[in-house]
Amino acid sequence: MELYLRRLTDIMLFAAITLFPAYLWESGSMQVSHYFFLFFAGLVFYRRKALQFDTLDIVLFFFVLYCWAREVLAVLHEASYATLLPAAHFTYSLIIFKAARLYADDAQKQKILSAGLITSLLIVLGAVLFEGTSLVYDGKMPRSTGTFNNPNQLGYYSILTVSLGLFLYINRIVPWWLFLLVAAGSFFISIVSLSKAAIISMSVVVMFVVVELFRRFLALELKQRVLLAVSISAIAIPSSFAVSANMQHRFSDLMVYKKLSMMYTDENDSTLSSRGYDILPQSSINEMLFGISTEEVKMRNGHEIHSTFVSALTSYGFAGGSLFVLFFCLLARNAVSRYGIWNTACLLLPATLYGITHNGSRSTLFWVLLSLVSISQTDEKMNEYDTDRSRGNEITKIRLS
Repeated sequence: MELYLRRLTDIMLFAAITLFPAYLWESGSMQVSHYFFLFFAGLVFYRRKALQFDTLDIVLFFFVLYCWAREVLAVLHEASYATLLPAAHFTYSLIIFKAARLYADDAQKQKILSAGLITSLLIVLGAVLFEGTSLVYDGKMPRSTGTFNNPNQLGYYSILTVSLGLFLYINRIVPWWLFLLVAAGSFFISIVSLSKAAIISMSVVVMFVVVELFRRFLALELKQRVLLAVSISAIAIPSSFAVSANMQHRFSDLMVYKKLSMMYTDENDSTLSSRGYDILPQSSINEMLFGISTEEVKMRNGHEIHSTFVSALTSYGFAGGSLFVLFFCLLARNAVSRYGIWNTACLLLPATLYGITHNGSRSTLFWVLLSLVSISQTDEKMNEYDTDRSRGNEITKIRLS
């Protein structure tokens, strides 16, 4: 029975990650992958005789509790029941965060996640190519959506996918060449989505790749360096002349260049004010401290606040929003103690930068990424061993901090 449940849990996670891009219904609705994630979480919790909670779990739990308190208070003051949806979503996110931490604390299980991630990436790339796209500006600027409902979802998917791929590479779950393929595919997706936030956030991963390539180059012996440099030059120099001689379009004709160049000239959605940042400063002291309900934010702003952290601070005030910020800071601190400042920055900065102009906390993959990054080896009480009773083997775990 235990072996069956373990295999079923693996299948549920693989299906959830693989089908994550399958958006069959409108945005904001439960998609197919969400049901698989919940089934996965239920199996994880069922297989645990007792659940233990660390500081990260407790801080996130109290943030979710505050969300419910604030939104219920708004309902009591005649707000619609729809204002409870963000609190319900954060509850769902807490469940997935905890379940993923309990599950993915050994290399074998992370390999299942990597298989699902690569499969989903192939599905999205196939959908983008089938949809058709052009990289050259011809007076129109079509944006690819792939299997998602809008281009920004596609762009954010590329950021989360490459961040998860980077985590798997840093933990030696996938080899260097496979991470490069994941990074290349994600970079292409971010370009065709024409999501400014995704393209800019992707620059962090590009820097990591450049630094890693340089590090690998320096690790070679002198003769190998010279041979590699000569080989690359022999290919790159003639190729660059051939490309420039036959290139029909200039770099400035590329749609991605046009999109970024128009960021602060021909577009009015690139300012922080248009993203809802001015709601909090214009609020009363009481609202700053305890928050504005989600429905009230939409009434004042015309739409939700497009920011991961400012959205939480505005809707739930400094009393509630500070718990969310504290959760993220504690998670980053734990990650630095294990991965170092450079690797932690490369893991978390892309999603954080994207979250400046979009509410990144709405994606389940965001919480999967946070759960994986939060896994460390400091608390002996959490998960020192997990016994596979069907085989009688003890599998050493990475402990959770």
